[in-house]
Amino acid sequence: NLPFSAFETEVFNFSIVVDYDGTDSSDDSTLSTGWAWITIFDNRVWEMIILDIPSGTTGAEKADADIDFMFEKINRTHWRMTMWGTENSTAPNNPSSPSNIVYSGDQTIFQIDNWDEGIEFYVKSYAKDGLTSNTFYVSEVNITEWNRANSTLISKSIFDSSGFIDAASMEISVVNNSAFNKGDENISLYMSADDGDNWEAVTWTTGNETEWGADNFVFANQGKHLKFRIDFNNSNWNYNYTMIIGHLNVSVLEGNVSNLTFDFGDDGTVDVTFSGELNSTNSPQEINLSFVNISSAFTDANRFTNNSFTYPHLYKIPLSIYSDSRGILQISSINLTYNPNPVSLNTTTILGTLSSSINDTLFRIPIAASNSSVGTNASINIGDIRYDYKGGKDEFLITLHDPSYTLNVTRKITSYYSDFYKNLPYTWATDIFFLPRTNSSKNVSAYGQTSTIPVFNITATNYGGMNFNFSLKVNETFSCMDITWNATGSEKPADQKINATLQEVSSNVGYLSNTQIWLWADLDNCNASQIRILTPYIFIDSCCIGCEVCL
Repeated sequence: NLPFSAFETEVFNFSIVVDYDGTDSSDDSTLSTGWAWITIFDNRVWEMIILDIPSGTTGAEKADADIDFMFEKINRTHWRMTMWGTENSTAPNNPSSPSNIVYSGDQTIFQIDNWDEGIEFYVKSYAKDGLTSNTFYVSEVNITEWNRANSTLISKSIFDSSGFIDAASMEISVVNNSAFNKGDENISLYMSADDGDNWEAVTWTTGNETEWGADNFVFANQGKHLKFRIDFNNSNWNYNYTMIIGHLNVSVLEGNVSNLTFDFGDDGTVDVTFSGELNSTNSPQEINLSFVNISSAFTDANRFTNNSFTYPHLYKIPLSIYSDSRGILQISSINLTYNPNPVSLNTTTILGTLSSSINDTLFRIPIAASNSSVGTNASINIGDIRYDYKGGKDEFLITLHDPSYTLNVTRKITSYYSDFYKNLPYTWATDIFFLPRTNSSKNVSAYGQTSTIPVFNITATNYGGMNFNFSLKVNETFSCMDITWNATGSEKPADQKINATLQEVSSNVGYLSNTQIWLWADLDNCNASQIRILTPYIFIDSCCIGCEVCL
């Protein structure tokens, strides 16, 4: 053990060299083992890793460490440990061997409870049958005492007033520790009413163990933000003990607000004025700000930001309230209703999303409401959503004429978008195929198809306003195999065979309508060389009703 007090220590460091050797056999994998660790102020901060050989094997176990340690005091309860050096352990047949740990300024912060325990260097080895060797060397132990310095404590604003603060009271209790600091430390108190621009010394009286500040201290420099400051001064550095502040209270005399003004939007224009004093007799008062035009408050400075997300259409509108006198003003039952209509979205952004997407595309329209100070009472009512899509069809005017336009004929051609997308029972392939057991199997369902899952699940995307008909065919036929289809159910019909000619399977299909197609194959002594019959190409066509040409 290396005893010393953490009270009087600022930094200490030392170096260690540890070596361990032992032997285990297949008969008993616990013939030898060892331990080495460091405990600081009753906290184990480091322990050497010693790997064991696996049970049923024989071999020599080795471990070594060569490490420099530095410990720095952070505050009364926490220290920082920094390590440089290497640590390694080897054990035959152990998958973690060798451990090969390198410390390059690795840091750990730990908490201490026992300040007088000091440092414990622990080393131990065990040999059941044979010999072990375990050595622990400590060198270059250096301890730097804790050196105190004059310091200053400045608070943040502890009271933000709408009116000027003209006076405040300060009460403080201090444990003097006179037996230790020999009266060589003193404390100076200050208060500021103008956010620390001007510090004014507070005169205080001295008692045995408690010091009392000033009552109703009048400020020479009035302001709206109250702060306090404490200076610690010491003229004798031979004693590492300090005075302890046990209690501090700064208060402003109570009063009632008066001559209130309300500026909604903080544009410098007073919107509503309440004259006189607001007290228990005439409160509460209802303030109506619904007539105020706040359009000028929608600026970048008032834009709402939440973490890493910025909502470009959400703003924090300030409400500035002023009082001629100090006091507490409680605001409740806030009802803010704002009508931003009409709200139009950027069609360029939506068009870019649709142009870079395929099939049915979802795009987000972020909408946010924030009222974090009162929970989730804020809400947005949305209605009358209109989404007019301008695509889906194109119109062309074609004029046939002679050179002088004396004879001319004009015709309008309308092109309708009649597309669709289809899903298979699987996503890892785009082809359909059959897996018959023999070359004459019957009623073979397309792969992945069940009584509830079709092989083709088709959704129409003919958003041009014109319904269409579905048709299908195969690119080639085979005399030894028939393919039957059904678009109205999962039962195999008797007379719906696919051939190389388009057959209508569904008619008058509207936008986002769903069509499901089941397929079955019947084989009759097919030749193994015609393997491509098992992966037929099914061509599905859509053509708008009444259209002259379908492409």
